[in-house]
Amino acid sequence: MLNLIHHKSDFGIEAAWTFSATGHGKGPCDGIGATVKSSANRATIMSNVTLSSPLDFFEFTKQFNENATKSNDVDETPVHAFYLESNVIDNVTETLLSERFTRIDGNMLNFQ
Repeated sequence: MLNLIHHKSDFGIEAAWTFSATGHGKGPCDGIGATVKSSANRATIMSNVTLSSPLDFFEFTKQFNENATKSNDVDETPVHAFYLESNVIDNVTETLLSERFTRIDGNMLNFQ
């Protein structure tokens, strides 16, 4: 949440975090995420699909989107999914974010 105050300097655009009750005030990306997860859930229940890792889920989503593209005779997949290894996330945290967050005894000491 504290990183949100740096959104403009990081990405060049303002950002806001809006809290809403469950099922209210959500945007299109929340619906897309729910649809992707629901599709994966149905596939695991109704067929021999096993999703036991984030990479499995990503590969399923990628294949599901490729199939949707072919069956709907369109040029572009309905959802663009990306997979980042944990070491990439760790690297960004260490190189870009660690200076922003300094903790002493679990309390936020400094955020710049």
